Amino acid sequence: AFRLSGFYLYLFWFCLICDLSVYWYESLQRTEFSTKRELESAYQQLEVAEAKYRSIFENAGEGIFQSTPDGRYITANPALARIYGCDSPEEVTAKFTDIERQLYVDPVRRNEFLRSIAESNIVSDFESKIYRCDGSIVWISEKARAVRDSSGSLLYYEGLVEDITQRKQAQESQRLFIHALSHDLRNPVAGMLMVLKNWQTKTGDAIAIPRSVLDRMIQGSEQQLRLINSLLEIHAGELGGLVLHCDRVDLRAVVEAAAADLEPLMNEAQATFRNLVPDDLPAVNADTTQLWRVFSNLISNALKHNMPGLNLTVSAQLINQSKNTMDSIKAKQNIEKLPISNYQLAIPNFQNSMIYCTVEDDGVGILPEQCEHLFDLYVRGYQSRHSVGLGLGLYLCRQIIGAHGGEIGVISSPGAGAIFWFTLPIAENGISGS
Repeated sequence: AFRLSGFYLYLFWFCLICDLSVYWYESLQRTEFSTKRELESAYQQLEVAEAKYRSIFENAGEGIFQSTPDGRYITANPALARIYGCDSPEEVTAKFTDIERQLYVDPVRRNEFLRSIAESNIVSDFESKIYRCDGSIVWISEKARAVRDSSGSLLYYEGLVEDITQRKQAQESQRLFIHALSHDLRNPVAGMLMVLKNWQTKTGDAIAIPRSVLDRMIQGSEQQLRLINSLLEIHAGELGGLVLHCDRVDLRAVVEAAAADLEPLMNEAQATFRNLVPDDLPAVNADTTQLWRVFSNLISNALKHNMPGLNLTVSAQLINQSKNTMDSIKAKQNIEKLPISNYQLAIPNFQNSMIYCTVEDDGVGILPEQCEHLFDLYVRGYQSRHSVGLGLGLYLCRQIIGAHGGEIGVISSPGAGAIFWFTLPIAENGISGS
C-alpha cells in the first residue's frame, strides 16, 4: 500500500510538472506571437512614416540639405538639385565639396553664415548670390540650424534653400523705375527752374514773360508728363521691355526739342551746340519721347562730365551695307578733329539702311577700359566726381536703342573728346525720293 501511494504521488507531481510546462510553453508562444505581431505592426508603421517623409523630402518645393561644418553637402533633395542646376541630388553632394569657394559668388558669405548660426544656433532669410552647376548666377535664401549630439558637439547643419531670383529681379525693376523717373525728370525740371530763377531776379511786382519763354515752359511740362506716362507704362509691364509707340519721326526736330529743353544748362556751362542733322534726312521709325530721352541723356552727360566751354555737335547720316565694314581702329586713332563723314566706325551688319547718329564733344575724353562698361547699369562714367548721377542714363539709352532694333556705342580716348553713336531703322518708304 505504501509503495502504491508513493507511485501515485510521483505520478501526480510528474503530471503537474508536465501540465505547468505545457502551460508555460503555450504562454510563451502566445507572448512571442503577440510580440512578433506588434513588431511587424511597428515595422509597417515605420515603413509608412518613412515613405511619407521620403515623399515630402523628394517632392518638396524647397531645397533640403545637410552639410558638414567644413563645407560639404552630405544630403540633398531633388529640389535643391534643380535650384543648383544639377541633374541629381548625387551630383550636388559630389560637386560641392567646398561650399565657400564653389557655391557662393562672394566667398565671405560662408563665414557670415557660420558666424550667424554659431551665435543663435539658427539662421533665417540668409540671402546670397550663388553659382549654379552651369556657371549661371541666381539668388537663394537659406534657413538652417545646427544639429548637435547629447554632449553639445556640432554634427552638421540642416536646412532649406529657396530660389528668390525672381523676387530680386522684381525689386531691382522697382529700383530702376524710381531711379529712371528721377533721372529723366531732373534735366527738364532743372532747366525750367533756372529760367524761373532768372526771371525772379527782375525787379517789380509785375513781370512780363515773353511768349517764347511761356511756350518753352509749356513744352517742358508736356515733355515731363509724357516721360511720366512712358515710365509708368514701363513699370506696368514689369520692365520686361520698353513700351514703344513708334511713328515716322523727324530726327532734326527731336534734336532741336532736346537742345531747347537743355538750353539753360548749356548756357550755364558756356557750351556751344550745333545741330548738323540734315533737313532732308529720311524719317526714322521711332518713339519720339524715348528718342528725346536718348539725346537728352547724351547731351546732359557731356555737360555734366566736362569743364565749361564745351563744344557739342549732333550729326546724322544714312548708312547701308556698303558702309558696314568701317574700321573702328582707324577711327580711334583719328578721333580729334575729323568730320563724321570721314570716320570709319564699327557698325553692325544690317539687312536694310539705317540712320547713323552721333553726339560728339571736345571734352576730357574717356579711358578705353571705361568705354567697355559705360552702358552697364549703375556704372558711372568719366569725371563722375563732378556729378551726383546714379550711372543710369547711358544704360537707359542702350535699352531704348536696343528696343528700336539699333545699337549704341562710344569711341573716345583721354584728352580727345568723345563720340557717342547709335543706329536707328528708317521708316517705311523713308528713303523714297532721297
